[in-house]
Amino acid sequence: MTDGQSGLAGHYATFGDPTPTARAGSVVSDTETRAGADIPAAPYYVRARDNVGHWAVEGPHTFRVRARDGAYNESAWSAETATVVDVTPPAADLDSITEASPYVHVSGDTIYYGPGSGAFTVTITADDALAGLDRVVFPATVSAGGVYTAAGPQYAHPYTFTLSSTAEGVYQVAVYDRAGNDAAVPFTVTRDYVAPVAGVSVPAKVSTDTFTVTWSATDDDSGVAVYDVQVKVDDGDWTSWLTATTATEAVYSGELGHLYTFRVRATDNVSNTG
Repeated sequence: MTDGQSGLAGHYATFGDPTPTARAGSVVSDTETRAGADIPAAPYYVRARDNVGHWAVEGPHTFRVRARDGAYNESAWSAETATVVDVTPPAADLDSITEASPYVHVSGDTIYYGPGSGAFTVTITADDALAGLDRVVFPATVSAGGVYTAAGPQYAHPYTFTLSSTAEGVYQVAVYDRAGNDAAVPFTVTRDYVAPVAGVSVPAKVSTDTFTVTWSATDDDSGVAVYDVQVKVDDGDWTSWLTATTATEAVYSGELGHLYTFRVRATDNVSNTG
């Protein structure tokens, strides 16, 4: 904006209001460079805040400008430009995490993976009522992340892991709207290579040929999935009594006059076996 004779006295603009608002001195502006297919369709969306932290009122705003020189000659109003102020982050939530391997287990927003290969998929839902979504960015975890720009509301990203994978921690899916507001959806990935610790209990002596055997195990990560229980009679070989059971007790039928010895092992939800 220039005036070749008496010079500019100030800048005037309307912000969705017919009454001009003076903008003395230089033009206040903010720019963002985009090119090609990355240029969003009009109307454009912005977020605005002044120097003391006040956000502009959300919604559509129309801008126009005119200039006045030192002799009070005023130009015609410029063409109007429409924009929408949006200061609200997108709405985003974890939709589901699905597993596809005996070496992976999902509990809430946590993925446990064990000593093998497999895959899991993280799915979120996201939306933005005013500016609309710009992109959804999934982080790298056990494998590469991804950027999605297609219309939602669901966005799903697959991850794969192998025996050599070591990644773990709290990760966040970042969601951005077209005004630059963002939201985050967290999930946790935990590497579980530790087997459960199991124990078994039986009466020291019984006067009948049936008695109850109980067992249990502890596992700090993915949790106990199943038990295998074996028995041997007197000095015989170990034989399987219960295999891949989820029970923690059972009644055993034997014969009076024999010594019965039991042992148990547990497997957790990502296939670590004690």
